[in-house]
Amino acid sequence: MCSYVPSANTQDHTEHKDISSTTITLPTGETSYDGLISAERLQILAGNSEITTTPPDSHFSKPIIKLHIGVVKSWARLMATYGFDYLPPIVHPVQSVPEALANCYTLVKMWAIHAEGSTHLVQRTFLSEVRSILRDHASLNESELLASSQSLLLLLTILFFDFGEMSILTKSASAQLLIEVWEAKRHLAATGLFLDEETQHRMPGWESWATVSAKRRTIMALHRLEYSWSLLNGYPIVMCWELNPLPAPAARYLWQARDEEAWVRLYSQWLQLWKDGTYKMHELLQFHAGGEMDDRSELWYAEADEFGLMLVAEGSVKTGDLNIISANYRSSARSIAPQIQHDKHRL
Repeated sequence: MCSYVPSANTQDHTEHKDISSTTITLPTGETSYDGLISAERLQILAGNSEITTTPPDSHFSKPIIKLHIGVVKSWARLMATYGFDYLPPIVHPVQSVPEALANCYTLVKMWAIHAEGSTHLVQRTFLSEVRSILRDHASLNESELLASSQSLLLLLTILFFDFGEMSILTKSASAQLLIEVWEAKRHLAATGLFLDEETQHRMPGWESWATVSAKRRTIMALHRLEYSWSLLNGYPIVMCWELNPLPAPAARYLWQARDEEAWVRLYSQWLQLWKDGTYKMHELLQFHAGGEMDDRSELWYAEADEFGLMLVAEGSVKTGDLNIISANYRSSARSIAPQIQHDKHRL
C-alpha cells in the first residue's frame, strides 16, 4: 500500500524531514502491485488526519505541477483535435474504442471549443461522466476498465486544473474523487499487470503486451495526477513503493511500432539488449532518490518515449537535479538509437 511524504514546505520539522535533503532508501522486494490505498492515505484525503496542510512551496512544486498538468492537458487537446488518429501515450492503437473513450473524445472536444459562458456546463458534464465511470467500473471487463481509467485521467486533469476560480469542485470534493479513483486503480490492477513471458524474458504476444503496457502506464499516470493535486493543494504527497516491481515505461520504438511484424522484429532486438531483464520502476526511483546513473539507466533513458521522459523530468525537478533531464539526450548517443533507426528504415 502507498505511503506519503509531507509537502516540502511542511512547517513541523520535529516530525517530518524535508525530502529534498534526504536520501530515500526504496524497498525493492515487492513482487506485485495491488492498487490498495493505505489507511493513512485514506484519512489524509478524507480530511480526518491530524497532519496540517499548507500552501505548497512554489520553488519546489510549480515546475512539477506545470509539467504534469501541461503534458496531460496536451493529450486531451490532441484527442480533441485529431480524434483517434493521434493517441495519448497511455492509449495503444491495439485497444478497441469502448464507450468510455468515445465519450471522453466527445467531452474533450466540447472542452476545447467551449465559450467562456459555458464553463460550468462543461464541468458539470465532465463530472457526470467521471461519477458514472466511478460508479460502474466494477462491472466492466478488462478493455472497458482500461479505457474508463484512461478517460478518468484526462477528464480529472481538466476538472482539477483547468478552470481555476471558476471550478465547481471544492478541495474536499476533489479529494473524495481521488479516493474513489483508488478503487478504479485496484480493479484495473486486478486484471493483471505482468505477463509470464515478461518475467521469463521471452517474446509475448503483441496485443497482450500492448494491453498490459497501457494498463501500467495508466496506473502510473493516475498516480502522478494525485501527486500533482497534492502539491497544488498543500497535501502530503503520495509515494507508491508498490510501483517498484512494475517495468518502467516501454521503449519508444516498441510502443510506437506500426504493426505486429515490426514489433516482433524490434522486440527480438530488445530482448538481446536487455539480457539482464526489464528495467524496473524501483531502478528509476532509486536513481532519483540519490543513486548514480548506471548503464541500465542510461540505456532506458535513451529509449524512453514522451511518457517516460515525463516521469524523468518530474523526478528530476523533485530531487532538484535538472541535469538528469539533459542526461537522456546525451546518453542517446551511446545507445541502440543508430541500430533502431537502421531497423526502422528497413520497415
